[in-house]
Amino acid sequence: MTAGFWSKDEIFSSAWYTRDWGIFWILAFAALLTAFYTARQITLTFLGQPRTEGAAHAPESNKAMTIPLILISPFVIALGWLGIPVDFPGLGALFPHWIEHQLEPYIEYMHFEFPHPEFNILVLLISFVVSLGGLALGWFVYRNGMPEGQIDPLRRWLGPIWWAMHRKFWVDEAYNYTVVAFTRGLAKFMYWIDDLWVIDPIINAIGRFGVWLAVISARFDQYVVDGAVNAFAWMADRAGGLLRNAQNGQVQVYLMVVVVSLTIWLLLYALPLILTLV
Repeated sequence: MTAGFWSKDEIFSSAWYTRDWGIFWILAFAALLTAFYTARQITLTFLGQPRTEGAAHAPESNKAMTIPLILISPFVIALGWLGIPVDFPGLGALFPHWIEHQLEPYIEYMHFEFPHPEFNILVLLISFVVSLGGLALGWFVYRNGMPEGQIDPLRRWLGPIWWAMHRKFWVDEAYNYTVVAFTRGLAKFMYWIDDLWVIDPIINAIGRFGVWLAVISARFDQYVVDGAVNAFAWMADRAGGLLRNAQNGQVQVYLMVVVVSLTIWLLLYALPLILTLV
């Protein structure tokens, strides 16, 4: 009885406690099939004669596989025993059960609600029956092995049911024709939206408008802004050239500049008065 056995019993107990009978019996049937498949796997792998030449000369796994399996095997076998409920007949008082209520403070703090099933001998018996019954059934069917080329006995007994199970009830085909086909169609449609119809055309139009606007801005900067700046620079250069002739060191030139400046100033100052008198 490994750790998986005890975890399975806890699931059984929860379904039985909540009276979910359909779920309980589906789980029981699944446990029966799991035990049957486990017996089939053990019988065909480790018992009887090798079915192929490769299996007859198959080497043991290397240390990279065997050592981790050896290290985890004690936990797989014995870890579940630490969670045996205290009211389990005979075994409950022999093993520590401190893990059982380890998370209770956190659960109460978070206000989680879930069932706390009590021990039920009927659930335990059903668990034993489906587990041991599945193992026994698997050994009975495959106890003589299955030589190479022999048809699986289940295939003869189940017929079309076996074929449906072998094809996984055509779930892959249904998935490919529905989910995969829809996903591919949606992806292609979104590609058309993104690349051909909406997003890329809008972005390309914005890009072309941006290039056109940049060209217009460059022309405006070249002919208007730079033109105005260059015009002011040309006028300043011409004015500097004219004024440069007045700075020749001759006193009469300086007097002429003073007279002209005073004349202009007087005209500007007296012109409003003259206009007022008129």
